[in-house]
Amino acid sequence: MCSTCGSIDINEVTSADLQKQEQDASDARKRQEESEALVLEGADKHTRQVVEFARKGLEEGVEPSKTARENLSAYAALKPLFFRAEALEEVREDEDVLVYTGVQVLDSIKDAYAVLTNRALYLTQFSITNKVLYRERIVDSSVTGIEVIHGTFIMKGVQTVTINRTNEKDEIRFYSEYATDIVRKTIDGWLEKKHTPEASPGADPTDSLMKVKALLDAGVISQEEFDQKKNELLGRL
Repeated sequence: MCSTCGSIDINEVTSADLQKQEQDASDARKRQEESEALVLEGADKHTRQVVEFARKGLEEGVEPSKTARENLSAYAALKPLFFRAEALEEVREDEDVLVYTGVQVLDSIKDAYAVLTNRALYLTQFSITNKVLYRERIVDSSVTGIEVIHGTFIMKGVQTVTINRTNEKDEIRFYSEYATDIVRKTIDGWLEKKHTPEASPGADPTDSLMKVKALLDAGVISQEEFDQKKNELLGRL
């Protein structure tokens, strides 16, 4: 061995590599934040809510299939190829977007975009040239039930959601358990609200207030609606 050759400190090299990796990751996060800030500058309420849904999905550690990932990823959701503002066009201003994701409507061969708000489920299908082929708004008052079936074997990770309405039903295939869970909880809240009778004069205001709070937590009613009902119930104490 050459006595004049310098020795290599493995620990020093490893430490330097780790520092570089951490710096690279920090730089990447900074670039992503700057990119999102530029895209979101001047964005409307619903677009911001879509991005927030995507961010929360990533925080939950979601690992869905490719189609869902394209719509759940905050990065992909901001790319024009995957984020289609047309899917939000019919959403009413006083509604809040809870879910924005790619789905498949089972009575159609085409994929669609599903937008769930606190008041309705919007389905929009596009052609390969981005022309809107089909739109539907399923309002909360028309829903009579929901069933979720989780796929197995080759369909593992896919959830088939059946939404029952008065005279028809919709079968929709979701590719993200995160999105499906929000859909189920929201629609369960709609159904609970429908089956919860208005408080009678003799009803316990405290029990009624707890039920109204549950609807707020589920995103079925707004903070303003909750505050109004709360003041009404507290006035009976």
